[in-house]
Amino acid sequence: MEILRNCFIVRAAKAAVKLYKRTIEKWTQGSIFSTLSRFFKKHSETSIACKLREKYLSKNPHTEKSSFYALADKCVALFTKIGAKLRPTYENTLQYKAYQGYRGAVARGMANGSLVCMGLWFATLRRICLFAVAFYLPIDWVIRSVLKISFLASVWDELLLLLSFGLGILRFVSGKKEKITRTPLGVPVLLFIAYGVLLMAINGEYPSIAFEGLRATVQYMLFFFAVVSLLDSKEEAKAICIGYCILMGVLGLHGVYQYITAAPIPASWVSQTEVDVRTRVYTIIDSPNIFGAMLIMGITLSGGFFYAAKKPLYKLAALGVAGVCALSILFTFSKGAWVGLVVAAVIFALLCDRRLFPLMLVLLAGALIFVPSIADRITYLFTSDYAEASARGGRSVRWAYGLQLLNRNPAFGLGLGAYGGAVAMNNQIRTYLNYTYLDNYYLKILVEMGITGLTAFIALLYSTLIWCRRAIWRIKDTQDAPIYCGIFSGMVGILVHNFFENIFEVPFMNANFWMFAAILVFVGFAANKEYKKDI
Repeated sequence: MEILRNCFIVRAAKAAVKLYKRTIEKWTQGSIFSTLSRFFKKHSETSIACKLREKYLSKNPHTEKSSFYALADKCVALFTKIGAKLRPTYENTLQYKAYQGYRGAVARGMANGSLVCMGLWFATLRRICLFAVAFYLPIDWVIRSVLKISFLASVWDELLLLLSFGLGILRFVSGKKEKITRTPLGVPVLLFIAYGVLLMAINGEYPSIAFEGLRATVQYMLFFFAVVSLLDSKEEAKAICIGYCILMGVLGLHGVYQYITAAPIPASWVSQTEVDVRTRVYTIIDSPNIFGAMLIMGITLSGGFFYAAKKPLYKLAALGVAGVCALSILFTFSKGAWVGLVVAAVIFALLCDRRLFPLMLVLLAGALIFVPSIADRITYLFTSDYAEASARGGRSVRWAYGLQLLNRNPAFGLGLGAYGGAVAMNNQIRTYLNYTYLDNYYLKILVEMGITGLTAFIALLYSTLIWCRRAIWRIKDTQDAPIYCGIFSGMVGILVHNFFENIFEVPFMNANFWMFAAILVFVGFAANKEYKKDI
């Protein structure tokens, strides 16, 4: 640690941070912007707008007294009684005695300082399930591309869900958990799933396709309940975030390596006029756009760790992860990911440190100046070539065609799995349709579920964001608050990216989004001691 503290890289990073702070202070001291900022900061605390904002963000959930949670508590009490009667029989089984012997041997090894036993002690099945959700992408990649086990590749995520819910029920039966983990977001998610089931029943021209469309839309929302039911502490939630941050660092390095080595890409990924774009990085995802969406969360999450870390070495590691992810997202040349990153960065700066705005402008200008291909790809959006290409088969013509199809049934749409996504592309039954991807997840929901479905989906996303924001409000004074601000910013960036790609059609992106939503509401509500006192 002493060598690392005194090494040139660490000292240079510290000097750069100090120079940046001094420069910003020198530029802003006495400026109109600084004067206005101090004025608003002085008077905002007593303003009506600030009081309304605090009242809105500090609002307690009403779901605690709902009939749903009352019924859930009764079911848990019933499971607990059944478990109490079955527990003596279970404790006499060979499996239970073998497990207790294994845990005892591991505990003795851990007491003797064995690192292997320490790992085995903490690697319970519950924690394995939690980290499997966070590492959905590499697990899926290993099964599909490395081991090439086709039958397992199509069912392993469903098995993970069933195992997670089974463990949750087992914890109630065994008495390890006395009541259900209550979060204000559970009811909105269930209501949207229930509406999807109802819509499938009343507007399912092809039942099998409608069921597949419903599964693709709502299945990965169930990971929200799986993660909430398995989490036990803030430390576990933070450990999952650390693991995800490490994963993004590895993928970011791989993306930079692909750019350096000019990884081969299909010709359709770039326009003929974009001659400066020699490659687009995609790591193990095989899609630069989806990789870009994943990098948005990697950048904001590692930025949160940079602010939350106390030790310089940890700050340097978080800054390194953010750096390689930022380079990779530039090299994806995904315009939608860039827009999502800009929105996420703005929200992160507003929540954590507004001094980041000048730095963001400097980095943006540097990227445009020193990487000409980025500027070319942005300016290409405003050329006649792009307008012609978009009119021939780009997003504008596909979006217009999707809105035209909506006229057939504006209220309820064409039906789940009917058009605009992977399910429709795999089941092209309607011969009168010109099947294609809409590259806009919200428009896909609108075409398939109609205005009522899109309204329900927007209401769900609003509930998700507002309760996640309220969760951050409850822990704003803690050391780890910047981490969760980074998660929230990344979630908003991914939702913005959904305007340009079907991000939620990708299983690991959908599952990770709801995993992070579960982490935020768990930390802010279920694991917050102050909240427990309130209820």
